[in-house]
Amino acid sequence: ARHDFGVFGAAKCRKGSSNFILKTKPTRGFRTALAQRLRTYVQEYRLSGRWGSELLPRKAQLIPLGESAIFRRRCIEEDRKTSVHLLVDVSGSMLSKDDQESSRGELACLSALSLALALEGIDGVKNLCSFFPGLNSELEVALKVDESATAKAAFFDQTPRGSTPLAQALWYALEQLVSLECQRNIVIVITDGIPDSVEKTRQVLEVYREAGVELYGIGIKQPFIEDLIKNSVVLNSAIQLEQCLFKLIDKIFRRFIAPSLA
Repeated sequence: ARHDFGVFGAAKCRKGSSNFILKTKPTRGFRTALAQRLRTYVQEYRLSGRWGSELLPRKAQLIPLGESAIFRRRCIEEDRKTSVHLLVDVSGSMLSKDDQESSRGELACLSALSLALALEGIDGVKNLCSFFPGLNSELEVALKVDESATAKAAFFDQTPRGSTPLAQALWYALEQLVSLECQRNIVIVITDGIPDSVEKTRQVLEVYREAGVELYGIGIKQPFIEDLIKNSVVLNSAIQLEQCLFKLIDKIFRRFIAPSLA
């Protein structure tokens, strides 16, 4: 579609190369370091949401006898979780090769898989990934919240096609937040160009701001995303992948990272 009309359904991504995960091998060290930073963030973030009531020493002494009412007020522990939804542009312009390196589409898919693998298995983080447009729909899902990025790596290998229905993709990601039930929600848009409708994209971005959903962007060899999403970085080549993704992660999580890891 060349125009954005709002909410729509989503299909499932078709499987790409079964060896696609091997392309992330050069980023293994980066992903390990990134995962370390993320675990530190998650630990600090989740602990910051936990609190208890005043302990009653006399009753605490009776715990071996079965006493359970040991707090002046009932102890409440909030399990704070974070969702990270990757929205990846695979429109026709992603076929472009500005040099002898990977195409824009390959860079976008590799960026998404590298981030998803780094996020995988971190307690407290719900990880999702969707591509737009789909082959027969406005959007296709590569990774659901309960799935493993390692097991689904082949579905991150998507061939560019069609236009750029970013507004629909953003609406879809927003709809998912209801079922995720997370205290912090992050959407990362990976794109190389201008959406089909800048006006409607700006409208949904305003809804994101009002809802408190955090938006970040990765521009693939193009800086236009910075005009839509303030917190963005630009990836110009595969060589810059590690540096670019670290910069993005620092934008998202820096205030929770321990000084020794910053």
